[in-house]
Amino acid sequence: MLQVIMKKKIVIFILTLTLIFSTLLVCQERDKKSKKLSKEEILLLMGKKEAYPFPSNIEWLNTKNPLSLKELRGKFVLLDFWTYCCIN
Repeated sequence: MLQVIMKKKIVIFILTLTLIFSTLLVCQERDKKSKKLSKEEILLLMGKKEAYPFPSNIEWLNTKNPLSLKELRGKFVLLDFWTYCCIN
């Protein structure tokens, strides 16, 4: 009786170790396949998309003249979308 219990424990232990190591092996294979893309590769995959120009009928705040995309290139821009009505 004691030998049967020991054999079951050994089999369960071996199966558990096999499951753990096979999971680790699969995870390592995934890491090898996935490579970190450079910024240039990401842009190449996305394709070059130009931003649409600003509409001419919008109201500008805190500036005398309307801005263009060329003037904003390389700068941080905060776009504030606001509504004056109840959306409920």
